[in-house]
Amino acid sequence: MEEKINAFKQKLNTEREEITVEDFRKKFCNKCYWQNNGGCDIKKVTLDYCCHSQVEKWKYAILNN
Repeated sequence: MEEKINAFKQKLNTEREEITVEDFRKKFCNKCYWQNNGGCDIKKVTLDYCCHSQVEKWKYAILNN
């Protein structure tokens, strides 16, 4: 069972879309409540703590600028 889980994790990591911080901000942060009202910055909170309802954190890999 552990082998299947590891294979699944590996598959997710290889299929992630690479996106820059600026592109991520344009795509998700411009209309985000937390960014507009709470001062959230994706570069600081990372994908692990992004609260945007349309962000599937397993789907993206933010590139370091």
